[in-house]
Amino acid sequence: MSFFNTFDAAIDFDKVSDLHRHPLTGINVLVIGAGPVGLYTALECWRKGHHVVGVLERTPAPSAAGDSFTVLASHIQRSWPRLFQALKKVTFEMNLSFYKLNGELVKDAEPFSLENIAQGRANDDGEVKKTEIIRVNRAVLAALFLGQARELGIEISYGKRVVDYFEDDIQAGVVLEDGSRASADVVVAADGIGTKSHRLINGHDVRAMPSKHSIFRASYANDPVISDPELNDRFLKCKEGSSEFQLWTGKGLSIAIASFPKEIQWYMTHEDTVGISKESWHNFVTPEQVIDFLSAYPEVPDIFKKLVKTAPPESIIDWQILWRDPQPKWHSTRVVQAGDSAHTFVPSSGSGVNQGLEDAVSIATCLQIGGNVKNGMWAKVHNKLRFERISCCQLMGFINQSHYLKAEWGANALDDPKNYRPEYGWWVMRHNPERYAFVNYGNALRNIIDGTPFQNTNIPSGYVHKPWTLQVIYDTLAEGKKLKFDGDWS
Repeated sequence: MSFFNTFDAAIDFDKVSDLHRHPLTGINVLVIGAGPVGLYTALECWRKGHHVVGVLERTPAPSAAGDSFTVLASHIQRSWPRLFQALKKVTFEMNLSFYKLNGELVKDAEPFSLENIAQGRANDDGEVKKTEIIRVNRAVLAALFLGQARELGIEISYGKRVVDYFEDDIQAGVVLEDGSRASADVVVAADGIGTKSHRLINGHDVRAMPSKHSIFRASYANDPVISDPELNDRFLKCKEGSSEFQLWTGKGLSIAIASFPKEIQWYMTHEDTVGISKESWHNFVTPEQVIDFLSAYPEVPDIFKKLVKTAPPESIIDWQILWRDPQPKWHSTRVVQAGDSAHTFVPSSGSGVNQGLEDAVSIATCLQIGGNVKNGMWAKVHNKLRFERISCCQLMGFINQSHYLKAEWGANALDDPKNYRPEYGWWVMRHNPERYAFVNYGNALRNIIDGTPFQNTNIPSGYVHKPWTLQVIYDTLAEGKKLKFDGDWS
């Protein structure tokens, strides 16, 4: 808790008097989960005029677990100006460099520029301008959102483990482990992959399918790297206010090394041969276990193994990559899922947290527009506006994972920097979920009511959504085929 309290004290958050809050709706909202998605949902619901009765979190205190992710911050910049400025002070511009698995440089570091992706195209607001993209530590983002929520007077309660969800004609709520209950007009389930809301919404839990891949994930202070001249020279190349993301690629193994001014992170995506992988932030392994695993890859240089040895106890986790079929329905009448509760992503998608933050904006906006909680139409419209986009972002993750680990890597392919780059389309980057909800709510509602044709435009141009399953994706990858889909995914 001390990290979060100290962090709060140093930040100038948006004050109630500084913000444009929409007219009060009289709708009470309870949020389950105090991760970045749950907290941002609470912030957006407050901004849209809803009354956030509280946020319930199962952990006993704010958690610093996790490493980092890439955030598209344009919506935060528009709606939470001081919060955005605070975010900018603790995040870093990204520079990408590419290497073969043996450590041989393919292309030196260059800024990860959205201008190269945009190619002069306008965003959803009709503007041709820079889209904010930043790399941020998960705990830092959660601390910022937590501090902003406290500034607005939103109550966050810890040690509240939810074991069930319920709803009736007048309210929705949750049952806690101690038998007590909490309720509101609307409940947002943002409590992650283990959410108990599936039984209420879909009548069953969501089955996970092993992907046969795992990822070692490590994050810790870079002091031991700085103190070693060889490691410092090799891995800590970032300038003040920036980060470097090295991507090392070879057959069956992908290594990423992220260096920040005060922190080092590294990741290894690999076939799940160790047998101890779990989908948990607490599944710790030792540096010795990682180095033992690397014995199967003699081309990996000693300098990387030396870096692995600098990891302190309980800083490396072995994360099992599980796949889940897309769930077309994320809501009942009064309960709606957000983030990983509704849709999970493989780490290579680069979209998980961003789509969760978009969920937060869309839920708050659709609830504001729809108003009538009793018929649940606001939730149906939100689902209609978001599902196809999420499905496409999930497919993008599989495209990237198959790209990094593809079996046909050869000398020629590894010499071309273009073969290292992840897929990030402008259709992902340009989106404004708040504007999209305002513009499309009526047409989506009409489609739900009487079947009037409606086509989402927040997906790749020219792509027509088709239902898919993980088994089809897995079979395609197992056959060594490249994942390819109609439309413009650039």
